[in-house]
Amino acid sequence: MITALDLKDAIQSGQVYKDFKAAESATQDNEKLLILKNKFNVIQEKTTDPYLPDEKILELKKELLAVKKEYELDPAMQNYHLKKTELDNLLDEISERIAKTIDPEIKVDYNNILNRKGHDCHAH
Repeated sequence: MITALDLKDAIQSGQVYKDFKAAESATQDNEKLLILKNKFNVIQEKTTDPYLPDEKILELKKELLAVKKEYELDPAMQNYHLKKTELDNLLDEISERIAKTIDPEIKVDYNNILNRKGHDCHAH
């Protein structure tokens, strides 16, 4: 009988998982992304100051959105999100196949309003 550890090992030895881990590593080693992440955190912290006037908070929130957009549009982040979606889809497919093997009437909940397949929006 195949165990959960066998299944985990099979997934981790596959190309989809290896591509995901490589993409994840590329984001963690990316100096630009680290700088943007730190900048985001600093700005976000400033927005919590209760003594800031509303117009300054609004200005900081606009800056926060600009930094987040730059971060998310970075090619390394785009690739990470693509590879994460591919891994999510693989895991969804495995879950569905297991469920259908047990009973064809079982519905698999992907914990998402939209089925991720075909909805590759990578912003979060």
